[in-house]
Amino acid sequence: MTNKVSQPFKYQGYSEKTYSGWARYSEYVEMSDGARIAADIYLPQDYLGSQLPPSNFPVIFNFTPYMRATIDPDTGEITPNILNRPGEHLADYHEYGYVLVVADTRGNGASTGAAMTFGWRYQQDAGEMIDWIAGQDWCDGNVGMVGGSHHGWTQFAAASCKPAALKAIMPAVVPLEGFTGQFFPGGIFMHSFLTGSGLSNQVIAVREATARLVAAPVDPAAPPVSAANSEDTQADMELTYDWENEPFIDTRAQSGENGRDFCANLVGPIAETGVAIYHLGAWFDGFARGTTELYASLAASNPSRLAMFPGFHDLVSGFVYDEFGAELPDLVAERRRFFDHYLKGIDNGIDSEPPVLIYTINGDGWRQEQEWPLSRQQVSKMHLAENLGLTESPSANNSDPYRVDLSHDRRYGSNLSSRWTALGGTPPEGMPDMTEQDRSSLCYSSAPLESDMEVTGHPIVRLWVSSEADCGDFYVFLEDVDKDGRSLLVTEGQLRAGWHNLHDNNLMTDCDIDIKPELPWHGYEKAHWDEGVLANGRVIELVIDLQPVSWLFRKGHRIRLAVTGANWPDFSLNPTLNPANDPDAADNLVPTIRVHRGGQYPSVLELPVIPG
Repeated sequence: MTNKVSQPFKYQGYSEKTYSGWARYSEYVEMSDGARIAADIYLPQDYLGSQLPPSNFPVIFNFTPYMRATIDPDTGEITPNILNRPGEHLADYHEYGYVLVVADTRGNGASTGAAMTFGWRYQQDAGEMIDWIAGQDWCDGNVGMVGGSHHGWTQFAAASCKPAALKAIMPAVVPLEGFTGQFFPGGIFMHSFLTGSGLSNQVIAVREATARLVAAPVDPAAPPVSAANSEDTQADMELTYDWENEPFIDTRAQSGENGRDFCANLVGPIAETGVAIYHLGAWFDGFARGTTELYASLAASNPSRLAMFPGFHDLVSGFVYDEFGAELPDLVAERRRFFDHYLKGIDNGIDSEPPVLIYTINGDGWRQEQEWPLSRQQVSKMHLAENLGLTESPSANNSDPYRVDLSHDRRYGSNLSSRWTALGGTPPEGMPDMTEQDRSSLCYSSAPLESDMEVTGHPIVRLWVSSEADCGDFYVFLEDVDKDGRSLLVTEGQLRAGWHNLHDNNLMTDCDIDIKPELPWHGYEKAHWDEGVLANGRVIELVIDLQPVSWLFRKGHRIRLAVTGANWPDFSLNPTLNPANDPDAADNLVPTIRVHRGGQYPSVLELPVIPG
């Protein structure tokens, strides 16, 4: 008999392979408004057991805008798109007695209707699909969902509809709200990720990603479906946001949604369901903050787990694996461990483990914790000081000038990428070396550390600034400088100055729920915008939370805070200063900014330090 092992990323002996193959068929599922959702069903086949096989099974459901399957028009060969995607590997689930259902969201793949990216209709469709699955003879009444990014959002959408059969979800890399959490971090448009589609063309962005593919038909008689359909696309456009012209969280699409409806307004209904949630995120994902917020906000109401990987948007790629030697975790085993417990009722102990699993970069790798943020963190304040230093003690009142470099580019690696461009599927290839970028930045550095220092949590920068211009964008980068002077990016944040005022972070949702952790929230409503905030030499405080991280700074290394006024092309330039959004445009206004420090302007870096 196989020894039983159940621990993070290691799982054996609690369930055995009982099937060696699957049988696939497809059909249309009609929604309440008449739209038809194309679904592929994979049933376990070729039973290996000695007793009578079960007649129904728990179901794993994936709801995708990226085509459930494609067909080669020349050969007729059908290729399932989700089964062997890196980090997913759903092809293994049938062996352990799970049915897999993969469906195209409306208006995508072979499904009919107008696509409505992240809209209320998608939400309702997800709930109706769960109800349909639960009513099939092959379903035992227990449904789980998997997938990342858009696939992660559809899980929250489905759970908010409270379908009785949905028992567990495992969403990865999902922001909490759709404005600063996704498209406008710090109120600044994420240019590189969305270039070519435009904010009002979110559906077209999905279409362009699949334009060369042909969706597999629904058997047996329906024809293949091309991803390019201009008539449907026009209908889709009427349902999307116009954030290009109205860059505020309370801007509404013609269909009624605003930025809070992305996930923040789903949290309240989900908290009433008791559905088990395993949140997956990554320190270098662009949505890392959202993953931790979703976990912390739902941990008290739902059986919840959190795992933060040392990778990018796909969880399992990047320099920590390639250069630092991190072992690729067995995410397939971890998913099965989770679903075996919550869908099959197998007592494998996952529910009694510490619920938080984090990877400390430069440290000892994976470890378990009881909560997020860690209760034992101690906030260490490092003051911006004279001689561009970072010190424990405040400095005398003074300021440091910096002429903004509009072409400043924080991408790195052989393919020039970043956490932001990686959202589109291209993580950086190489180390996050910021040594060259720091030459065109305003950098404050500490003395060499006398001992190792672990920073785990949400670093915060309190920056007092002024400018020759009446507006501006401010970017901050936390870095690790080694003994040879090489600087590595640890984490980062940004804020458009017009959003400097702070508001209750519970305003990011319309639900009566406490959003955690308590991080700086700048409102982002149209009424919160402060036009001309830096006019007449006004000095203001910017409170910027950096993306969460777990990083060990080694003895002898220096901690650095780099400040810039642009991060092009990852983010658009300030539209008032640079109306053409071109760093080389002749009519650009290129101001000198000043970072104030000491006295009445105590600019400071606050680090969540974990005692050794």
